[in-house]
Amino acid sequence: MNWIDLIAIIPFYITLAIRLAGRHNEMNSRIYFNLRFLTIFRLARIFKFYRVFKSMKSFRVLSTAIAESLLDFLIMIIILSVFGFLFGTVAYYAEDHSNGQPFDSIFKATYWGIITITSVGYGDIAPITPIGRIISCLCALFGAATIGMLVSVLVDRYQRIYARTLFINEEPIQIDDYSDDENNDTDSENENLYSVSRINLRIADNNARVKENVINGESNMVEILQTPDSSLDEENPMN
Repeated sequence: MNWIDLIAIIPFYITLAIRLAGRHNEMNSRIYFNLRFLTIFRLARIFKFYRVFKSMKSFRVLSTAIAESLLDFLIMIIILSVFGFLFGTVAYYAEDHSNGQPFDSIFKATYWGIITITSVGYGDIAPITPIGRIISCLCALFGAATIGMLVSVLVDRYQRIYARTLFINEEPIQIDDYSDDENNDTDSENENLYSVSRINLRIADNNARVKENVINGESNMVEILQTPDSSLDEENPMN
Protein backbone atom coordinates (compact mmCIF):
# COMPACT_ATOMS: atom_id res chain seq x y z
CA MET A 1 0.00 0.00 0.00
CA ASN A 2 1.34 3.42 -0.91
CA TRP A 3 0.24 6.96 -0.16
CA ILE A 4 -2.29 6.95 -3.03
CA ASP A 5 -4.17 4.02 -1.49
CA LEU A 6 -3.98 5.70 1.92
CA ILE A 7 -5.59 8.89 0.62
CA ALA A 8 -8.25 6.86 -1.21
CA ILE A 9 -9.40 4.92 1.89
CA ILE A 10 -9.40 7.82 4.38
CA PRO A 11 -12.94 9.04 3.40
CA PHE A 12 -14.34 5.55 3.88
CA TYR A 13 -13.07 5.26 7.45
CA ILE A 14 -14.24 8.78 8.33
CA THR A 15 -17.77 8.02 7.11
CA LEU A 16 -17.72 4.62 8.81
CA ALA A 17 -16.65 6.15 12.13
CA ILE A 18 -19.49 8.68 11.99
CA ARG A 19 -22.05 5.98 11.25
CA LEU A 20 -20.77 3.66 13.99
CA ALA A 21 -20.93 6.50 16.47
CA GLY A 22 -24.57 7.06 15.53
CA ARG A 23 -24.07 10.76 15.15
CA HIS A 24 -24.81 11.13 11.47
CA ASN A 25 -28.47 11.99 12.20
CA GLU A 26 -27.55 14.55 14.85
CA MET A 27 -24.84 16.26 12.83
CA ASN A 28 -25.54 19.29 10.76
CA SER A 29 -26.45 18.19 7.25
CA ARG A 30 -24.01 20.69 5.73
CA ILE A 31 -21.10 19.40 7.80
CA TYR A 32 -22.02 15.82 6.99
CA PHE A 33 -22.20 16.67 3.29
CA ASN A 34 -18.77 18.28 3.45
CA LEU A 35 -17.36 15.18 5.10
CA ARG A 36 -18.93 12.97 2.46
CA PHE A 37 -17.38 15.23 -0.14
CA LEU A 38 -14.05 13.74 0.93
CA THR A 39 -14.97 10.63 -1.05
CA ILE A 40 -13.69 12.46 -4.11
CA PHE A 41 -10.21 11.54 -2.89
CA ARG A 42 -10.96 8.00 -4.03
CA LEU A 43 -10.21 9.26 -7.49
CA ALA A 44 -6.58 9.41 -6.38
CA ARG A 45 -6.31 5.78 -7.45
CA ILE A 46 -6.25 7.00 -11.02
CA PHE A 47 -2.73 8.29 -10.41
CA LYS A 48 -1.57 4.69 -10.08
CA PHE A 49 -1.71 4.54 -13.87
CA TYR A 50 1.13 7.06 -13.88
CA ARG A 51 3.56 4.17 -13.48
CA VAL A 52 2.28 2.65 -16.71
CA PHE A 53 2.30 5.94 -18.59
CA LYS A 54 5.78 6.78 -17.31
CA SER A 55 7.27 3.82 -19.18
CA MET A 56 5.73 4.97 -22.47
CA LYS A 57 8.06 7.07 -24.60
CA SER A 58 5.22 9.01 -26.22
CA PHE A 59 3.87 10.01 -22.80
CA ARG A 60 7.31 11.24 -21.73
CA VAL A 61 7.60 13.24 -24.92
CA LEU A 62 4.13 14.71 -24.39
CA SER A 63 4.88 15.68 -20.78
CA THR A 64 8.17 17.29 -21.86
CA ALA A 65 6.44 19.19 -24.67
CA ILE A 66 3.75 20.46 -22.29
CA ALA A 67 6.36 21.50 -19.72
CA GLU A 68 8.35 23.42 -22.33
CA SER A 69 5.19 24.99 -23.80
CA LEU A 70 3.70 26.42 -20.61
CA LEU A 71 4.71 29.93 -21.63
CA ASP A 72 3.09 29.46 -25.04
CA PHE A 73 -0.10 28.22 -23.39
CA LEU A 74 -0.10 31.25 -21.12
CA ILE A 75 0.38 33.59 -24.08
CA MET A 76 -2.47 31.87 -25.94
CA ILE A 77 -4.79 32.21 -22.94
CA ILE A 78 -3.92 35.89 -22.54
CA ILE A 79 -4.45 36.63 -26.24
CA LEU A 80 -7.81 34.86 -26.35
CA SER A 81 -8.95 36.51 -23.12
CA VAL A 82 -8.00 40.01 -24.27
CA PHE A 83 -9.64 39.68 -27.67
CA GLY A 84 -12.65 37.95 -26.10
CA PHE A 85 -13.04 40.99 -23.87
CA LEU A 86 -12.68 43.36 -26.84
CA PHE A 87 -15.22 41.52 -29.00
CA GLY A 88 -17.55 41.23 -26.02
CA THR A 89 -17.33 44.95 -25.34
CA VAL A 90 -18.09 45.80 -28.98
CA ALA A 91 -21.02 43.37 -28.95
CA TYR A 92 -22.27 44.91 -25.69
CA TYR A 93 -22.51 48.35 -27.28
CA ALA A 94 -23.90 46.89 -30.52
CA GLU A 95 -26.70 45.09 -28.63
CA ASP A 96 -27.37 47.99 -26.26
CA HIS A 97 -30.59 49.12 -27.94
CA SER A 98 -32.06 45.69 -28.69
CA ASN A 99 -35.29 44.56 -27.06
CA GLY A 100 -34.80 41.90 -24.40
CA GLN A 101 -31.07 42.04 -24.89
CA PRO A 102 -29.02 39.41 -23.02
CA PHE A 103 -25.94 41.65 -23.06
CA ASP A 104 -26.94 43.60 -19.98
CA SER A 105 -23.41 43.82 -18.55
CA ILE A 106 -19.79 43.84 -19.65
CA PHE A 107 -19.22 40.65 -17.67
CA LYS A 108 -21.83 38.71 -19.67
CA ALA A 109 -20.54 40.21 -22.91
CA THR A 110 -16.98 39.15 -22.04
CA TYR A 111 -18.25 35.68 -21.16
CA TRP A 112 -19.93 35.49 -24.55
CA GLY A 113 -16.78 36.75 -26.30
CA ILE A 114 -14.51 34.15 -24.67
CA ILE A 115 -16.96 31.31 -25.32
CA THR A 116 -17.27 32.38 -28.96
CA ILE A 117 -13.59 33.01 -29.65
CA THR A 118 -12.66 29.58 -28.28
CA SER A 119 -15.20 27.94 -30.64
CA VAL A 120 -17.23 26.50 -27.75
CA GLY A 121 -20.50 28.34 -28.34
CA TYR A 122 -22.93 27.28 -25.60
CA GLY A 123 -25.72 29.31 -27.17
CA ASP A 124 -27.10 30.62 -23.88
CA ILE A 125 -26.22 34.17 -24.96
CA ALA A 126 -26.52 35.16 -28.61
CA PRO A 127 -26.71 38.50 -30.42
CA ILE A 128 -29.94 39.37 -32.16
CA THR A 129 -29.00 42.51 -34.09
CA PRO A 130 -27.31 42.35 -37.52
CA ILE A 131 -24.24 44.21 -36.26
CA GLY A 132 -23.99 41.89 -33.28
CA ARG A 133 -24.14 38.82 -35.50
CA ILE A 134 -21.44 40.22 -37.76
CA ILE A 135 -19.27 40.79 -34.69
CA SER A 136 -20.01 37.23 -33.60
CA CYS A 137 -18.82 35.86 -36.96
CA LEU A 138 -15.64 37.93 -36.84
CA CYS A 139 -14.98 36.78 -33.28
CA ALA A 140 -15.37 33.11 -34.23
CA LEU A 141 -13.15 33.46 -37.32
CA PHE A 142 -10.47 35.30 -35.38
CA GLY A 143 -10.53 32.64 -32.67
CA ALA A 144 -10.21 29.79 -35.18
CA ALA A 145 -7.26 31.48 -36.92
CA THR A 146 -5.48 32.33 -33.66
CA ILE A 147 -5.90 28.89 -32.13
CA GLY A 148 -4.82 27.24 -35.39
CA MET A 149 -1.58 29.22 -35.54
CA LEU A 150 -0.70 28.61 -31.90
CA VAL A 151 -1.55 24.90 -32.08
CA SER A 152 0.70 24.52 -35.13
CA VAL A 153 3.57 25.98 -33.11
CA LEU A 154 2.91 23.50 -30.30
CA VAL A 155 2.71 20.57 -32.73
CA ASP A 156 6.03 21.58 -34.29
CA ARG A 157 7.62 21.72 -30.85
CA TYR A 158 6.22 18.29 -30.02
CA GLN A 159 7.72 16.84 -33.20
CA ARG A 160 11.12 18.36 -32.47
CA ILE A 161 11.09 17.05 -28.90
CA TYR A 162 10.01 13.62 -30.15
CA ALA A 163 12.85 13.54 -32.67
CA ARG A 164 15.33 14.70 -30.05
CA THR A 165 14.17 12.06 -27.57
CA LEU A 166 14.15 9.30 -30.18
CA PHE A 167 17.42 9.92 -32.02
CA ILE A 168 19.59 12.00 -29.66
CA ASN A 169 18.71 10.41 -26.34
CA GLU A 170 21.63 8.88 -24.49
CA GLU A 171 19.63 5.79 -23.60
CA PRO A 172 20.00 2.83 -25.97
CA ILE A 173 17.25 2.59 -28.56
CA GLN A 174 15.94 -0.79 -29.62
CA ILE A 175 15.42 -1.39 -33.31
CA ASP A 176 11.96 -2.79 -32.53
CA ASP A 177 10.87 0.68 -31.42
CA TYR A 178 11.07 1.89 -35.02
CA SER A 179 8.45 1.38 -37.65
CA ASP A 180 9.27 -0.26 -40.99
CA ASP A 181 9.66 3.09 -42.70
CA GLU A 182 11.99 4.31 -39.97
CA ASN A 183 14.01 1.09 -40.22
CA ASN A 184 14.36 1.58 -43.98
CA ASP A 185 15.44 5.16 -43.42
CA THR A 186 17.96 3.98 -40.83
CA ASP A 187 19.37 1.35 -43.21
CA SER A 188 19.71 3.88 -46.01
CA GLU A 189 21.45 6.29 -43.66
CA ASN A 190 23.87 3.56 -42.58
CA GLU A 191 24.59 2.71 -46.22
CA ASN A 192 25.24 6.35 -47.00
CA LEU A 193 27.60 6.64 -44.05
CA TYR A 194 29.43 3.48 -45.15
CA SER A 195 29.77 4.83 -48.71
CA VAL A 196 31.07 8.16 -47.45
CA SER A 197 33.62 6.42 -45.21
CA ARG A 198 34.86 4.30 -48.14
CA ILE A 199 35.23 7.39 -50.32
CA ASN A 200 37.17 9.13 -47.55
CA LEU A 201 39.49 6.12 -47.24
CA ARG A 202 40.11 6.14 -51.00
CA ILE A 203 40.91 9.84 -50.93
CA ALA A 204 43.28 9.30 -48.01
CA ASP A 205 45.05 6.45 -49.85
CA ASN A 206 45.42 8.55 -52.99
CA ASN A 207 46.85 11.43 -50.97
CA ALA A 208 49.31 9.07 -49.29
CA ARG A 209 50.42 7.69 -52.65
CA VAL A 210 50.91 11.17 -54.08
CA LYS A 211 53.00 12.17 -51.09
CA GLU A 212 55.07 8.97 -51.40
CA ASN A 213 55.70 9.61 -55.11
CA VAL A 214 56.74 13.18 -54.42
CA ILE A 215 59.15 12.06 -51.70
CA ASN A 216 60.63 9.33 -53.93
CA GLY A 217 61.03 11.78 -56.80
CA GLU A 218 62.82 14.27 -54.58
CA SER A 219 65.16 11.58 -53.21
CA ASN A 220 66.01 10.37 -56.74
CA MET A 221 66.76 13.90 -57.81
CA VAL A 222 69.09 14.37 -54.87
CA GLU A 223 70.93 11.11 -55.69
CA ILE A 224 71.40 12.15 -59.31
CA LEU A 225 72.83 15.49 -58.29
CA GLN A 226 75.18 13.95 -55.74
CA THR A 227 76.65 11.16 -57.97
CA PRO A 228 79.65 12.12 -60.29
CA ASP A 229 79.00 12.17 -63.99
CA SER A 230 81.23 9.36 -65.35
CA SER A 231 80.14 9.90 -68.93
CA LEU A 232 81.63 13.36 -68.94
CA ASP A 233 84.91 11.99 -67.65
CA GLU A 234 85.07 9.46 -70.47
CA GLU A 235 84.42 12.11 -73.13
CA ASN A 236 87.16 14.40 -71.71
CA PRO A 237 90.26 12.22 -71.25
CA MET A 238 92.46 15.33 -71.12
CA ASN A 239 91.13 16.07 -67.67
